[in-house]
Amino acid sequence: MASCVPARKKQARFSVADDIKLLREVTLDNPFRNKGKWIEIGEKLSTTTFLIDGRRARERTNLLITQFKKDNRENLKKSGINEEYSERKSLLEDVIGLMEEEERKNDADKEKTASLEKASLDIRKRALETLTPTKDCDAEEAIRPKKSKSSNNILSYLQEKKEVEMEIRKEEMEMKKQQLQFEREKFELEKNERRQRMDIERQEKMMIFEMFRKLADKN
Repeated sequence: MASCVPARKKQARFSVADDIKLLREVTLDNPFRNKGKWIEIGEKLSTTTFLIDGRRARERTNLLITQFKKDNRENLKKSGINEEYSERKSLLEDVIGLMEEEERKNDADKEKTASLEKASLDIRKRALETLTPTKDCDAEEAIRPKKSKSSNNILSYLQEKKEVEMEIRKEEMEMKKQQLQFEREKFELEKNERRQRMDIERQEKMMIFEMFRKLADKN
């Protein structure tokens, strides 16, 4: 009696039609803006015979974009009819447009963050300059009677110091908030990808178990 060996786990092979379905979902959900959308795209496209997760959907999309940018039309056109190729080409142009738009936004955000950091450093520098007396001021203070320093100047100095410190804390809190948001989104994406991989593996095990059961029933 021939032994039944479970088939090795294989990655889903994309046809032209599969690529078109994938690219349609990408244009609708725009996972370049929200990375968690890759998980949803994988779930929408995955079937009992075509199992993919968010990571596989993202990798396939990136591969198609890379091939398209290199103008490797033969790789894109080697299978499928001309109508399918034309639709895939059109969808890829839309997807690349979405990706480049998000890249521009990300670059702008990075530039804004860099500007905030520079502004924070400038504020700190000005604060130090304000709070650190110069040599001329030291000499003047040494010969000026202490009573000549008015209470108004002291209050003004303390108020300015307080405002500078509050501005610095405000900017630091905003930068920390943005960093925490980024870390939270990254954690959720990785968690969802792990969960989806586990679901796919569980489905594959169930399919193998069902195959063995049917073989056993025949015997």
